Amino acid sequence: MSVLIMLAIVGCTEDEPGTVWYSEDPQMIGPDGGTLTGFNGDVVMTIPEGALTRPVRLEIMHLPNGGGWPGTYQDEFLKPFKIEPYITFNKPVHLTMKCNGCLSKGNEIGEKTVVFVNVWGSQSDYCCQSGACASCFCCSNASSQRIETCIRTTGVIATKTGQQLGE
Repeated sequence: MSVLIMLAIVGCTEDEPGTVWYSEDPQMIGPDGGTLTGFNGDVVMTIPEGALTRPVRLEIMHLPNGGGWPGTYQDEFLKPFKIEPYITFNKPVHLTMKCNGCLSKGNEIGEKTVVFVNVWGSQSDYCCQSGACASCFCCSNASSQRIETCIRTTGVIATKTGQQLGE
């Protein structure tokens, strides 16, 4: 019975947006760097050596119901998620998100799609769309349906599309 419950929690589901699901357990990463994965490998954060000064237990988590006020979730390119605890890295870390997996909202990256990754310092900042938001342009790949960017902090990760290139 407990195995069935764990299978229901681990991995992604089509139920949206209220289902709580996690892919992997929290991972301890220290000054030597490492890789944090979540959502069945659909989110991968590569932390270089020296980005952390001490070991930190990091976790990638789903935001039930999109984690925001009405309207915030609907505007996102991918399902938002959070990486805790909220910390600032000494060096940029590389973040890759797969668009057609657990985070999918049915959007696809086209050849001219522009995607922005927003890192909100807290869930309340994301909910209210206020406070500090480190926004960055990222590299998106239509053939692999992946978004890649470098971030300096953890927090709520949200994606938006801008105008198509060439418009």
